[in-house]
Amino acid sequence: MIKKLKLEKLSQKELGYLIGLFDGDGHLDNYYRHYDVEFHLNSLKDQDIMCQLLIILKKIEVGILVSSTRTSVIQITDFR
Repeated sequence: MIKKLKLEKLSQKELGYLIGLFDGDGHLDNYYRHYDVEFHLNSLKDQDIMCQLLIILKKIEVGILVSSTRTSVIQITDFR
């Protein structure tokens, strides 16, 4: 079962930010009816972008996993 995102909680600006960020730095994987969305950001240069993205993702109530290396990966998955 695919979890429905609560996009109605976002303003038009936040939704546009999320779509634009996914278009530029996002990636979608499909593994046997399981979907993962990842955002690949620079952990040193993109701190402000990462913070804004985490705020938006918490608003739409998705599971978030942050892997921190030189290039941070924010992975969205339904693990809750």
